[in-house]
Amino acid sequence: PWTFAGLLVFSTVLDYVASGQIHRHDAALDSGDAAAARRAAWVRKGWFWGLAMLLTLLIALSRLILGVHFPTQVLAGWGVALLVLGAYFFLTAPLENWLRAQSQSVQLLMGVLIPMGLLFVYPAEDVVAATAVLFGLFIGLVLAARYAPFSVTGSWQQRVARYLVGVVVLLLLYFGLSAVFPGDGEPLHGPLRFLRYALLGLWITLGAPWLFRRLGLADPA
Repeated sequence: PWTFAGLLVFSTVLDYVASGQIHRHDAALDSGDAAAARRAAWVRKGWFWGLAMLLTLLIALSRLILGVHFPTQVLAGWGVALLVLGAYFFLTAPLENWLRAQSQSVQLLMGVLIPMGLLFVYPAEDVVAATAVLFGLFIGLVLAARYAPFSVTGSWQQRVARYLVGVVVLLLLYFGLSAVFPGDGEPLHGPLRFLRYALLGLWITLGAPWLFRRLGLADPA
């Protein structure tokens, strides 16, 4: 929770304060910032709930002061967040049980269709990276259950080593592939950008667990 709290505060400050000034964002039907802050209530800790509510109110107030949203739009953002929370609490367990009961082929198919469906519904450039990572995460998660199951327990030395190895390889993949693959506007930039982010997701759920077991940093699950 401390890591998540730090990331939440940092991302909020970074979103609104850059180079010593506040930036205005585009206005939409619902306030995405208000909705994002509201979704922080997922964490079931009393102090974090208070922090989430405080950030929710401050972010909503900032949107109104900057004049980029009407009060109804902020309320709509909260409404969307509440719908997402409700769907999460009521549908997560049944969906997890259903997915576990499916064959590996069906699970892999779902791992392909869900990200591609999201990209089809909202084919914006900044959505490509998110759906690509989700694609890699899904595929890696399904394959890791069979080929690289590992236990997250272990000594603190093992956990620190796993964290360092995981982050270092992730950064090498991100910056290394970015330097090798074509840049914006060059041929094949779009497909290879999708591949780069998909490999990041695949590393997180499959590559890292496999390497941890090979290095003796984790035991089989």
